[in-house]
Amino acid sequence: MVSHNGIAGHSARKIQEFTYPWSSDAFLALYSDGLVTHLDPERYPGLLKRHPDLIAATLYRDYARNRDDVTVVVAREPQSRETG
Repeated sequence: MVSHNGIAGHSARKIQEFTYPWSSDAFLALYSDGLVTHLDPERYPGLLKRHPDLIAATLYRDYARNRDDVTVVVAREPQSRETG
């Protein structure tokens, strides 16, 4: 995904909207530069099928740089639950 340097409302030179296709089984993980750049989700079998909060917390716990602040957001479509 595209990003621009800077802080929105402070020092960003350009704010621009982008749109991307999204499937019902997709998930999105966004994180700030407070996380290392080489994540290894294969290290956690089944993690990407878990609740977004657990995915974000695991990434924060295991990949945060100690010298910077961190933001991690994980989103996915709500899964419908079958009843009956």
